[in-house]
Amino acid sequence: MFTSTTPSQTPASYPHDKGRFKIIIAYWTVLIVAAPVWWVLTTVQRLPLPVAQVKEVGSKHIRIPIDVNVDVTDGLCDATTLAAKLQIAWDKTHGTEPSDIWSVLDVRMGALGSHRPDISHAVYNITVRYGYDNDPAIVHDRSFEVFSRSGCDGQLVDKVSSSLRALLTPPTHNTELRVAQYSPRYRLAFSLLNEDASFGGAVSSWTVERAIKEYLQPTLNELNILHNFTIESQVQFYAPLTTEPVPAQDGYALNQEQLTIFVNSAEWSLSSSVSNDPVLHFVLFVPSLARRPLYIQDSQGKITQFNSFLVPQWGGIAILNPTSKGSENLVLAPHDLKPIFHTFRRQLEGLLGVPALPPPVGLRLDRGINSKQVLSGWQLDTLLRRRALENIQGSVQTLNSIVGLAGQIENMPVGPSVRDDVLSALDELSQTHNATHPTQTLTHSALSLQLASRAFFNPNMVGLLYFPAEHKYAVYTPLFAPIAVPLVVSCKASSYQSRGEPVPLGSLDIVYTPAADINPILRIVNRPRQASISSVRSTSAHLSPPPFGGISSALEMGELDPALATLDISHLIEPVTEIQANISVERACEVLLEKKEWCVAVMTQAAGAQPVCTGLFDFSDANAYMHLAVTANSLTPEDLQNDRISQIVSSARLRKEVPVELACNLSEKNPLVMLRNDTSLTTLLEIFSRGTHRVLVEGPEQQVKGIITDSALVKYFASNHDKITTSPVITQVIYTSLLDLGVITPPPIVSASPDSTVLDAMTLMSREGVSSIAVLHPGPDIGVLISTVTVTDIGQLVIPSESKSVLSMKLGAFVSDIKNPHGMINGEDLYPVYSVLPTSTLGYTIEKLLATKVHRVFVADEPEPSSPPFGQGNLKGVVSLVDILAVFARHLGIEANPGLMRERRRRGSSTSVSSTSTKSHHSSLRRNSVIGNPAVLGSPRIMT
Repeated sequence: MFTSTTPSQTPASYPHDKGRFKIIIAYWTVLIVAAPVWWVLTTVQRLPLPVAQVKEVGSKHIRIPIDVNVDVTDGLCDATTLAAKLQIAWDKTHGTEPSDIWSVLDVRMGALGSHRPDISHAVYNITVRYGYDNDPAIVHDRSFEVFSRSGCDGQLVDKVSSSLRALLTPPTHNTELRVAQYSPRYRLAFSLLNEDASFGGAVSSWTVERAIKEYLQPTLNELNILHNFTIESQVQFYAPLTTEPVPAQDGYALNQEQLTIFVNSAEWSLSSSVSNDPVLHFVLFVPSLARRPLYIQDSQGKITQFNSFLVPQWGGIAILNPTSKGSENLVLAPHDLKPIFHTFRRQLEGLLGVPALPPPVGLRLDRGINSKQVLSGWQLDTLLRRRALENIQGSVQTLNSIVGLAGQIENMPVGPSVRDDVLSALDELSQTHNATHPTQTLTHSALSLQLASRAFFNPNMVGLLYFPAEHKYAVYTPLFAPIAVPLVVSCKASSYQSRGEPVPLGSLDIVYTPAADINPILRIVNRPRQASISSVRSTSAHLSPPPFGGISSALEMGELDPALATLDISHLIEPVTEIQANISVERACEVLLEKKEWCVAVMTQAAGAQPVCTGLFDFSDANAYMHLAVTANSLTPEDLQNDRISQIVSSARLRKEVPVELACNLSEKNPLVMLRNDTSLTTLLEIFSRGTHRVLVEGPEQQVKGIITDSALVKYFASNHDKITTSPVITQVIYTSLLDLGVITPPPIVSASPDSTVLDAMTLMSREGVSSIAVLHPGPDIGVLISTVTVTDIGQLVIPSESKSVLSMKLGAFVSDIKNPHGMINGEDLYPVYSVLPTSTLGYTIEKLLATKVHRVFVADEPEPSSPPFGQGNLKGVVSLVDILAVFARHLGIEANPGLMRERRRRGSSTSVSSTSTKSHHSSLRRNSVIGNPAVLGSPRIMT
């Protein structure tokens, strides 16, 4: 506990007490005045809702009056008597189930002329004529005729009563899940999908506009009293299935389980135009020529009569098997589309809930009355009543939910817009009870449901729905606690000070130190403590130097040779091959092979502008691209979230050419670095010593003047080591062994065995971010270096082969095909293995790297007598061009970090070999679990 060493003084001895007290009063005044303002601004507005009216509407049952006129001709019987019998039969069977949606109907039957002629609600006519008893009834508009020869007996009453029930109260329990939710507007999307037009025999176009006008427009015209329709159509030539059809007699078939996943939403572009209107899809699917004919099986495995099916609340699908067996594309004329659009019409009626005419009583439309009529007035009125009742039920449930949520959640806002929508919805509901025609009932019920839904989903209402009181405390406590604590402490200190008492601050390490000439202060006493591991790591990370920042400091400290700083990079510039960004990756690889280049510049040119370089492409990118192509089927959804990978995979699956601009720096080894022509050699050395392999030099008007590679800089240092600096430091380094310089990167080294495949090597180089791997001898001599495989070797063999079988080639055979011919033709080692000894000098290592044109050289011991033929001894490590440039940089006073880019490429060389001694070693090929048979995974598509 710390205490003040200054004696206590009286309040009068402090000349600034009054000012300090005024400051405290000012703070408290602002807090007190702001508290009501804060309270008002944060108060949730909750206007009262008409709870009683909502409950009243929910308990009130709507009644829909229906008048039925009965007429009997030819003196068969008395119409009044028949009407009375029909009324008794109706009352016995109607309304027995309270949950029945049709229990609200109030049907009144009477003889023709008995009802008031001025009534505005629905009126229907039943006419009994002389005829055969088995003659079907004739339906037209809101009347139907029944035939009888036996008069008004019980058989006629049963026949008319059953027909009346089928027309006025059709069953709904079987169609509830199938019918789409009511909407005043629908979009009808007609799609012609060819499974794969590349096989030939596809349907290239269809006269959909004429077909809709001839076969579907009459139905749409009659349904206009319920819905407004917007029609759109499309044709697709590649729409693959998600499942393989099963072989069937004379063709192929889809079983019931396969129909549930028939719609391939991922591959089919069925999305409609931007609109909030619900969409009903009607798909005409044409199977590929290799899968025709394609049928649908029922649950018992038998071929169905109709080659179509309905997707509940989504749309309908019809399968078309063209009879033509040729490979020429077809055009569907209107007469070809007639049966298909009759199917679409039935599916549309089913989705919209249009009741069918009951077949048991043989009802049919009378085409003689109205040749254009496709739906009777009975069907339309029943559909109107059903939709109206559904809307009323949904509106009542939504209003009850609003009232219930507002009562349960105290902080739910209820603003004027919500209250007005609720009141308007209640008003529309009350008008549905007074409506006398089905159209009026539907209009008011639809508007009521729309208003109730808008109130329920009001943004201001749901804004704080998931913000309970506990969240308020979590927000306000961190806000008010820092404000309240100083105010309370200062008030308490002022209270003690006004009484002339010392300030007891308890266990807080705070000392109140009054002074004569300054304001009293509060001083926090810091106690020393040990630093934690996390803080040490944070400090270490913070102290790390920024990129490319060591040259100026080295010059200031005199560590950098001034002569070196005067050299520029102009004499290192080499010509660069340029390619257009829109050419294919395969063509870019061919350019690398034809020009014998390590790297090409990818150029993009806008209209009327100069070409601009957008990236670099080399064999490492080609290897990454080919590996991505052969393993595309094993990618996870997370992998496909990468936009570039997704575009490459999509193009490969569609057998499209992939532009090379997508493959630029796919290996993450080719960042685009542009330097000016007058850039100093020291800057270039610092860039290369941190992992970059090549840079472009910018000419006039931002054009590419040329390229400089890390190998060119290494060659320059090796050739001019005695001239670069005034001191012999570079010369000494050149003639020093690798072991003494400590430049060898020790194991683990990325490697594989001769029995591994080319695909395995591609996977290792792509995953580990390296340009070469070591090939080690298996068996008792594990660790003996046999050869190396580079991305350039992969490009020289895989790309020209144009065959996926090369991916399964063993690395042993691969080395023979690639290495041996070069050794015999170019005069190099017969079995060129790119390795050096630990005792080799840096100069010899540089010569080996430049002669073999590789980025890395492996370090191995002298081979043992028991080593296999052409072996190079136990693998000890690896040395790269970047490592060598880093040695030069450090000895010239420039800070180098050769592992910087390696860390960005998943730490560069990952382990696949571990050495336990000079003669006993262990090696293993690290395989990725996604690597499989290349024949299954596919191969990169090489274009010629």
